[in-house]
Amino acid sequence: MSRSGASPAGTAGVVVPPPLLFLASLSVGLGIDYLRGRGSTGIAFVPRFARAELLITAGVMIIVAALLLFRAAGTPPAPTRPMTAFVPSGIYRWTRNPMYLGMAAITLGIAIAADSPAAVAMMVPLLVVIRYGVIAREERAMLARFGEDFSHYRRTVRRWF
Repeated sequence: MSRSGASPAGTAGVVVPPPLLFLASLSVGLGIDYLRGRGSTGIAFVPRFARAELLITAGVMIIVAALLLFRAAGTPPAPTRPMTAFVPSGIYRWTRNPMYLGMAAITLGIAIAADSPAAVAMMVPLLVVIRYGVIAREERAMLARFGEDFSHYRRTVRRWF
């Protein structure tokens, strides 16, 4: 963002790259449980790892699908770089934010695998920050750049799933 508060041309004006927000949230949650002397999510070992594996695998698949669509469209996935194309196809037909959905699934999967209730609980403030600090900015920029096409898309496709 410039000193005037305006975003650089064509960007969403996101201040912190979203993957760093997910990593920070996970790190804080794991750190809290470490300092408290470990907690427990209450999920037994085998089911915990099965759930974690499912979440992490699904998250990676969702992100890869979204990244491949961005690559095919020739637009960068980072909200800190100028957007050059609007991608409403593929996984974007079901969710407007598959990359964040994938990152959330991976983060939750790691938190469950680590048996960290604090890291699981950190998902709530994290998703609020993602929703209002990242997605809201991206959607304003997308609306300004792609107009009615994006407006229609936003009305017809859910934000998360």
